[in-house]
Amino acid sequence: MNPFSKKPKSLGKFSEIELEALVTYLERPGIISRIALGNFIGWYQIFEKYHISGTPPKWLVEWSDEMKIAPLFSSYEGDHIEGVAYIISDFRSNEYWLGVAGGLLEVVESHNLIQIKCNGGKLTASDVFPVWTSVLTYEHWDLYNDLFSGDFTIYDKKLLPEKHLIKFKKSLKTD
Repeated sequence: MNPFSKKPKSLGKFSEIELEALVTYLERPGIISRIALGNFIGWYQIFEKYHISGTPPKWLVEWSDEMKIAPLFSSYEGDHIEGVAYIISDFRSNEYWLGVAGGLLEVVESHNLIQIKCNGGKLTASDVFPVWTSVLTYEHWDLYNDLFSGDFTIYDKKLLPEKHLIKFKKSLKTD
């Protein structure tokens, strides 16, 4: 069965295969798809990988015209597997989603996107903060070590300002 036969109602309903294909299609190629897929593979290789025939469905192509994907941060997770957190903006429905790939999947143990509640029409660091911090509050001390020792790269300093990283670090201290 073709996993792309029906259009999901929301990005939060995408299957793992659909999300992998969407990331690949939106980013062609880039850091997120490189980390998510090991080495960049194209849309048609996704279809081949999952033994699906055809081309991207029309609904996905049209919907993707209303989306943007951008990395938020990357880190080498404790066992030195690079992970990345990214944001998909769905301008059609004015929804924003955080996703993770690579080594960070071990932290959240899910491919699912996490919706970012946006209080205004434009996504802000205050909207993103509770989502990325909830992903990283998993007690994974190697990850915390990586976050604060230099194996951490921030790609969007407007959505993840240094003051939020400091605030998160202080919240981890236990006496």
